[in-house]
Amino acid sequence: MNSKRKDRRVQMSKSFLKDALISLLKEQHISQITVIELCQLADVNRSTFYAHYSDIYELLDEIENDIMEQLTKFLHSYVENGEDPLTMTEKLIEFIGKNHQACEVLLSPNSNISFEKKIRRVAHQFLLVDQKDVLMTDERLFEYVSAFIISGSIEVVKTWLKNGRNRTPRDIAHLITELSQDGILF
Repeated sequence: MNSKRKDRRVQMSKSFLKDALISLLKEQHISQITVIELCQLADVNRSTFYAHYSDIYELLDEIENDIMEQLTKFLHSYVENGEDPLTMTEKLIEFIGKNHQACEVLLSPNSNISFEKKIRRVAHQFLLVDQKDVLMTDERLFEYVSAFIISGSIEVVKTWLKNGRNRTPRDIAHLITELSQDGILF
């Protein structure tokens, strides 16, 4: 078999499995999903699943890592381009909006909390590199302030997703940026 054709088939099978898992996570917790159920929805054989993954959690981890890789690239491009925080946050919210189905499910109680932990870790690293001098001159308090900003931002995004993205990315970015920089007084 032609290797390009085989690669496409592998990519398609993985894509079907990822889409099926996201669909199932909308309705049930990850611990309740079976490989049989997943494969039936994805219309692939169990042997195909096991050729690529040892279990459903490994598939979930790959979905999370794909999104995190894209987010990390995005944040690095922001740092390189030196965009202002509002523009960067708006673009980040737009990215989440474009990937809303996966992000909403991965941030929901039906998934495990590893995705949110990954986001927190990347966001904390970003704040350390880009915003530490702006946010805090007292290094002892920076950890607390960054945890507060990151947690609040994640909850705002979760609420936005839960509400069907009823505000523009610009509105959400403005809210997050103002709350992060000026607190509730804005």
